[in-house]
Amino acid sequence: SPYAFFVVGACATVLYFTQDADRAISLMIVSFPDAFVMASPLAMLAAITSCSRCGVLLKTPSILLKIKDCGAIFMDKTGTITEDQLKVVGLFVQPGFKDTFKDYSISLARMSHHPVAQAVAGLEADCVHEVDKFRENHGMGVSGVIEGRKIDLGRCQWIQDLTSVKINFPADQSIVALSVDDCFAGYFLLEDYLKSSLKFLSECL
Repeated sequence: SPYAFFVVGACATVLYFTQDADRAISLMIVSFPDAFVMASPLAMLAAITSCSRCGVLLKTPSILLKIKDCGAIFMDKTGTITEDQLKVVGLFVQPGFKDTFKDYSISLARMSHHPVAQAVAGLEADCVHEVDKFRENHGMGVSGVIEGRKIDLGRCQWIQDLTSVKINFPADQSIVALSVDDCFAGYFLLEDYLKSSLKFLSECL
């Protein structure tokens, strides 16, 4: 139709004089009523693609419409804002377990690929023991039998439940604890390091 030719000509003129493709496309979108129906899905698709290239996955496109009202952002710590390279920075050993605490912990941790277990497994052991009946308890820790003794390594609350003893763990610390035959043996203090890009990210937000 003549109107379509006129719009295309106007867009071409804008592009020629401004060398701005975005401005020419914007004129085309507002000139055709049907374009409004296509503009929103295309804009959503472009935004999702851009986020994906930056490593950001959106659960639903509608979040793009709500994010302007966002007042707080919650992020998983490990591997998201940290380097995901946990290191043991301290330990506590109960009397009676000083000769076996590290060796039992390291031997059991080497059976798991979990980042926390790998941090403990990276320590130097005097003796690495064979582990029988190894089991990973999802969200809790790992278990096994070493030298006929039941060994559990994992979350503080889990170890506390196994031992049925109130344990005073340090507050605000990443901790993995060990029990031997359901007796509390000690714990490791772990630390991760913030990514160098976190400052830039916080400034962008």
